[in-house]
Amino acid sequence: MQYRCSEDASVDFLLSLQRSLPSLCAALAVLVCAVLSGTNSESAAGESESSIDLYGDPIPDGAVARLGTVRYRHPGWYKRIAALEDGKTFAVGTEDSGIRLWNVRSGKSVREFDLGSARLQAFCLSHDRTKIAILAAEILSETREYEVRLSLWNVSSGEELSQISWTDPMREAAYRIAVAPDGNIVAVGTRDGRLRLWDINAKVELLEYQIVQGEVETLDFSPDGALIAVAGQRNVALWNWSSGEEPKSLKGFKQGAQVVKFSPDGSLLAIGESDTHAAEIWDVASIKRLHRLRGEAERYYREGLCFFEDGRQLIVPASNSKQLEFFDIDSGQLVRALDCGSFEPRDVAISKDGSLLATVGSRAAILAWDMDSESVLTERFEGHLEAPDQISFTSDGATIVTGCNDATIRLWDTDSGRPIRILRHDRWVTGSALSPTGDRLVSCGLDDTVRLWDCESGEQIFKLFGHGRTGGSSSTAVGFVADGTRFMSFGGDLYLRVMDATTGKILAEHAIRPVGLDIEESEDGTLVAKNADPFGGRGGMAGMLRGAAFSLDGTILLFSVQGGRTPASIHAIDTATGEEIDVFRPEDSLRDFAVSPDCNLLATIEQSARDRSFIRLRDFATKEVKRNLEFAGVFAHRITFSPDGTLLACAMAERGVSNNQERWISIWTVPSLKEIGRIDQFADQAMRLAFSPDGNRLVSSHNDTTVVVWDVDEIRTGKSQ
Repeated sequence: MQYRCSEDASVDFLLSLQRSLPSLCAALAVLVCAVLSGTNSESAAGESESSIDLYGDPIPDGAVARLGTVRYRHPGWYKRIAALEDGKTFAVGTEDSGIRLWNVRSGKSVREFDLGSARLQAFCLSHDRTKIAILAAEILSETREYEVRLSLWNVSSGEELSQISWTDPMREAAYRIAVAPDGNIVAVGTRDGRLRLWDINAKVELLEYQIVQGEVETLDFSPDGALIAVAGQRNVALWNWSSGEEPKSLKGFKQGAQVVKFSPDGSLLAIGESDTHAAEIWDVASIKRLHRLRGEAERYYREGLCFFEDGRQLIVPASNSKQLEFFDIDSGQLVRALDCGSFEPRDVAISKDGSLLATVGSRAAILAWDMDSESVLTERFEGHLEAPDQISFTSDGATIVTGCNDATIRLWDTDSGRPIRILRHDRWVTGSALSPTGDRLVSCGLDDTVRLWDCESGEQIFKLFGHGRTGGSSSTAVGFVADGTRFMSFGGDLYLRVMDATTGKILAEHAIRPVGLDIEESEDGTLVAKNADPFGGRGGMAGMLRGAAFSLDGTILLFSVQGGRTPASIHAIDTATGEEIDVFRPEDSLRDFAVSPDCNLLATIEQSARDRSFIRLRDFATKEVKRNLEFAGVFAHRITFSPDGTLLACAMAERGVSNNQERWISIWTVPSLKEIGRIDQFADQAMRLAFSPDGNRLVSSHNDTTVVVWDVDEIRTGKSQ
């Protein structure tokens, strides 16, 4: 007798084991992965347990553990999603990370389309969902033009069937696409409102027409291929393109539209027309509005609309209310909503049989449902929805704390990557720090709160005044003094507050006014800076703060200011008095900074206008540059000291916008800045770095929402390269 076990069932089985028997999970995951990949038991037994994460997915060479999951994680903004013919595979694309095919039941990536050095602009499935058209572009540095590539691929085999290329001025470049039902004709919308039709197999341009005003936002073919609907920034057009007739401009769209979508039978056109309505439904034959759909949100920002296959319901991603709204087409009424938690949906797709639904937004995560059981598939895999902005270790190094703009703080076991606990804010978490003893955690969020937590129980001890609802992790800092009796916070309102860790009472409140900036309060209460430069520029302070941190002992607050015509400066504040101790003025545009644990050295990443990066090490007291590393064609963006101050780690990447650019983490000795190791075995850009208290571990957060734990000794010997 033979037994068959699907990969989805195997994943669920492993997850239940993980919750009840974590010590056996990794070993069993190895065996299951071997069965699923067709390997024999001998090769599975010989594989190191550390080579996979809790869910059976490979981790980079040299890594100790992965916190979070790569399942249902596609980094990048402006994502689009579409469901393939097989009913279980969905295509997701974004400018930053290209196009991947995902098995929505398992959450695994099954294929990635190679765009070379080009950057994705748009993609679209054919009506039978068996082919995918891809629009990509690469900047030609000599002429400052786009080299545009339009290609057609077989979805199941990944074979490229045809490709056309041409050059466009950047302001007029091809921007959006749609595929005709016959799979041969591709419509291309441009940034200046033109529509271009190509026979992609014959590689012939059929026509070019000025169809709308402003950028083409989206376009769609009717199911019979006779009509093209185009959403522009100022109007919406419907065109019988093969008849020779003039396009018809739909009335009542002074602000244009975000998205257009034909119903499966072609009789209706759904239009995402403004911020105030979920969508409009138009009759195509009479070109008359049938319904204005009103959901629960006051504003909508959507990039897609999705009809059920029978055409009876329309799904609208409501980003502001963080839900998917289902509307009955006949009545125009909202009949259902799916709660997306803290996730803000922007595009949505449903399988042909209606059993699977997935949505994407600005976050890296993909959210998916089994519509038959009404279960959220993605809940089986724990992790952040976006790259964590804060990382810290407990004093014993056994636990890692991560904070993220998905409104959560997560505690993880360092060695296994096992999730321990979740702490929640109401909005973005912009700062977090552990007490010296590791039993308390202070956090700040864009819910205008500062909170103190008990790490062991997860209970909230205090909920205090925050620093407003604007800004982010670059404009916020929280920390403790060395003995843990007081904690501090600083934010975009330019207030430094010191609180008693036992009572939560504010012991001191200092209004910080950086030297060289004339600060005033606008009518709405926002702090703005009147620059001292000849141009007299102004800027909101929350947006001008580019980094903030407390020293290890809590005695000094450092924050950087840069924005508009304001040159970069780093300000050092005495936390006891609120007085400015000193100001550092980098030579070039500032990317990041870090102060050594003993406050003797200041490390900066600076970027010149000539496409060069500099790592500069300054004496904190004299401001003298002790070491200066220069890199051409390199983008350096994060830097951190080890707790003993002997090492400096920096996240770097090759300059450019392609999906294939090289990314790495360099580790240098201090103060010589001699490179002793490099990590380059990761797919997505490293966003934050932190050393463990003993300096034996280095962790890096990535665009794919995961945090990877590295062994510093292996990095030193080159094993992780």
